[in-house]
Amino acid sequence: MKKRCSINFSLITLSMILAVLVAACRPEPNTKPIADFSMTPTQGTTQTVFTFDASTSSDLEDPIDALEVRWDWESDSIFDTEFSTTKIIQHQFEQGATYYVTVEVRDTKGSTARYTDYVKVNWLNRPPTASFVVTPSSGFLQDVFQFNASACSDAEDQNATLRVRWDLDGDGTW
Repeated sequence: MKKRCSINFSLITLSMILAVLVAACRPEPNTKPIADFSMTPTQGTTQTVFTFDASTSSDLEDPIDALEVRWDWESDSIFDTEFSTTKIIQHQFEQGATYYVTVEVRDTKGSTARYTDYVKVNWLNRPPTASFVVTPSSGFLQDVFQFNASACSDAEDQNATLRVRWDLDGDGTW
């Protein structure tokens, strides 16, 4: 019987060694990273340089320095930057609109996650262009002159919303 016990003991020991080897060969699970970013300022004009910071992104297995990010300024799924470990980037928008910005974060094992937020960009408010026509273009004191400012324009506003005022004698009083 002693032989039988030692054989069983050897089989149990061999089974335990095999179990440890199989467990050691299994890949460790990889969780998806958590994508996040902040922006400064949260709204501006076409003249504003926005700063986007994805340093608040995270991953259970990788340190923040190992994570890579890339940016899509219009959320059209066409990324405008390549993956980089640099988490802070600046961007200026050329047109006024509400932009949905997406960051994609990739960990060292290739898992990715995305986060989207929006930024409001207003056109740079340029001054309107004043223009008017006087009819008749010349005359006498008793003549009635008509002033027409319908040719005034503005790049940001519709002409129907523009308001005009007149200083008919040039003294600075409207």
